Amino acid sequence: MGIAIGFLWPSFLYIGGLMGLQKQVSLNVINVIISTVRAIGMILILTYISPTIQTFFFWQIAINLIQTLLTAVILWKSLPKSTTSPKFDKKILNRLKSYAMGIAGITLIGMICIQ
Repeated sequence: MGIAIGFLWPSFLYIGGLMGLQKQVSLNVINVIISTVRAIGMILILTYISPTIQTFFFWQIAINLIQTLLTAVILWKSLPKSTTSPKFDKKILNRLKSYAMGIAGITLIGMICIQ
């Protein structure tokens, strides 16, 4: 279960980026596709392959990884073109520490509620 949550957590950061870029339609398409594949795949896997809790969690791990990768690709393709390569700047994070911690807390609560 921890691995499944670990693979899902970064997708919430990418979701926040897509929302900030006003890409709600793209995000909704991703959510519909992932939710459909998650549910139908779970039914098929538990019915025809193995009805065990381990199989359930392996499916969750796989679909969470796919969701995170898909969301990341869509976000990176949606970002405006730049002449400089992206880099992490700790000074900006320090200035926005309280805001960033609030968003991280909301992300964590959202992730727990979805799981």
